[in-house]
Amino acid sequence: IDEGRIENIGKTAGDFYLAWINGRTTHYCCNTLINTRALKAIGGFHSRHNCFQDAMAAFRILATHGRVDVPAIKVSNRRHGGKLAHTARVVEWCEDSVDLLNLMCEMAPDRAKDIRLQGERYFAKVNYSRAGDVRSLWGRIRGFFLVYRFFGYRYPPSFGMLFRTTALYRGLRYLKRKILGLPPWID
Repeated sequence: IDEGRIENIGKTAGDFYLAWINGRTTHYCCNTLINTRALKAIGGFHSRHNCFQDAMAAFRILATHGRVDVPAIKVSNRRHGGKLAHTARVVEWCEDSVDLLNLMCEMAPDRAKDIRLQGERYFAKVNYSRAGDVRSLWGRIRGFFLVYRFFGYRYPPSFGMLFRTTALYRGLRYLKRKILGLPPWID
């Protein structure tokens, strides 16, 4: 993460959740350290389908034990082939997304209305992206409809979303982000 692009996100869990939803921070960096006692107290890393197990743990610990921003990198991280990002079914990602959204609202009741409104839009967009990775056209269309239905028919996919599923589009998007020096989660 480009440290110059991460902003001060405030002191409350609600501020952090909204910053994450709006792409102003990430919940996991290579310098993220997690309090082991707190992690054991909440039952470790888990979510219904293990799609957002890391976020569920990090967000619960943040709300119950706080956070400390450590500017120096303390560990490294790597990408690995076993990552679940686009291999789990769309419905599982939608269910874990709603569970995570409900957790954020529960952990930050003073900001729950904003978190719910912005979070539903965010998770719908994220899950449309996952649905767009389905290889078959019919499966992709079913995935888009599933996401649309799952989020209460409030956030339809954009027409351009159908084109964002092509390898050409993803390649051009990757190049644009590299050229502009943008992190991968910023459109």
